[in-house]
This record gives sequence, structure tokens and C-alpha cells, in this order.
Amino acid sequence: MGYQALLFCPDEKVARVVSQVFSEVDFAVDAATEPFAAVKKLMEQHFDAVVVDCQNEQNASLLFKSARNFF
Repeated sequence: MGYQALLFCPDEKVARVVSQVFSEVDFAVDAATEPFAAVKKLMEQHFDAVVVDCQNEQNASLLFKSARNFF
């Protein structure tokens, strides 16, 4: 049985590496580079994990607030 993770990371190279690591521990990763696209995905589907790049605090805060509302 696999798990589903949402990854919000604006840096596509970093997102690829993180996705590879997660796939090794049986997670399918749905990556988003834009914060509003990530929020939309949170609203539309269930995720077992949400991983957020916190380099931009405003975008990270938006994702964390949204995740709290949908879980």
C-alpha cells in the first residue's frame, strides 16, 4: 500500500530530488511549484503527508493554514 504526499517547492531541481527520496519509502508525490496550485490540490484530494518549502514564509504560511483547514 502506497502513500500520497503533496510537495510544495518552487525549485524544480530540489522537488525532483525530494520526490525521488519519498518514492523510495513508498510515497507517490504530487509536486506543486505555485502556492495557489498547491492549495487547490489540497482541496481536491487526500494526502498522507504535506511537505512545504519554507524559504518564502508567506507562501509557507498560506499552505500550512490551508492544510489545517482540510485535514
